[in-house]
Amino acid sequence: MKYLLHEEGWEEVKAIFDDAVDGSFELHSLDLILKEAGSALQRYGSRETALKIYRKLLTQTIISYHRQDAQILEEAFDIALQNGLSIYDAAYIALAKGLGAEFVTSDKKQADVARSIVKVREIR
Repeated sequence: MKYLLHEEGWEEVKAIFDDAVDGSFELHSLDLILKEAGSALQRYGSRETALKIYRKLLTQTIISYHRQDAQILEEAFDIALQNGLSIYDAAYIALAKGLGAEFVTSDKKQADVARSIVKVREIR
């Protein structure tokens, strides 16, 4: 969302997307980010602009979306219980752990928890 809405730190996100486009970085996310983005965009400006941004997100090809299977949810629940995170936030960490991937976030609490589990790139 930072990138799409040009929020603070969006240039760093753009650099990550550029790395994904040239193949030097893989992007993965849970498919629920699409619902999260839709919810955020409902509060954003005009309907036409929100639809344009959402369609761009739905048609992009550089992010691999993953469903939350039982393994991810069980791991997420454990992370949440141990660290006082919501299972929702913990699920993204669980995905990174399961993939052996670097975790990218702008959420400080999420980054702090993830650092003990996976490599983290915190966007400020």
